[in-house]
Amino acid sequence: MSTDSKTPKTAKSRKKQRPPLLTRKRITGVLSAVLVALVAGGGWWAWSSGAAERALEKTHWRVIALTSQIGFKVDEILVVGRRET
Repeated sequence: MSTDSKTPKTAKSRKKQRPPLLTRKRITGVLSAVLVALVAGGGWWAWSSGAAERALEKTHWRVIALTSQIGFKVDEILVVGRRET
């Protein structure tokens, strides 16, 4: 067989095809990075603004109110180790 008998390739088939811009791995990676950034930014904001502390304090008092509503009460408090009263 001679090389002349082969059909020449078209210009379109000679070009390298680029991989698709949006693949599942890239989308997952970008969305994961955005989620981590939002969680970190939200946590930093809650801590620096005092919102986390206020929420914990509010939750603390709601738990105390709930336990008193269901009948929990303290009968006696014993303090050990105090020299002055």
